[in-house]
Amino acid sequence: MKTIKIISLVFALIGFSEYTAQPKIDYSDPKEVAEKFLEYYFKGQWFDAANYCGAENCQKQIEIMMQKMALDDVTMEEGNCKAVVDNVVIDPSNTKGQAFFTKTCSGIDKPIKKKLELVKVGEKWLVEYIFRRDKYL
Repeated sequence: MKTIKIISLVFALIGFSEYTAQPKIDYSDPKEVAEKFLEYYFKGQWFDAANYCGAENCQKQIEIMMQKMALDDVTMEEGNCKAVVDNVVIDPSNTKGQAFFTKTCSGIDKPIKKKLELVKVGEKWLVEYIFRRDKYL
């Protein structure tokens, strides 16, 4: 009887973890990849955002960015900014592109237009975000 309860609990936990796992996205759709990257980035979930990043050493870049923000006393409230991808332009070689988006933040009256570089790695579109000193999205 006790064994059945333990097995039931294990299956329940497995089902719950699959329910709460990151949603599957279509990596062949550059707009969907850019949207998901921006969603995680502006929620402050930078390591989740790194899953959609195609830049070399992206995880390390995210770590450097977090350290820099801490040293500069830059704070980012979760949900403070949001981004909407306006359009995506892919170059004729179908290996690079740009996602143009509008960033809105609470406390800032005027939306800001920005862009992300995209790169196709194998069959996946990924964001080519490289943190540069004093430059955040």
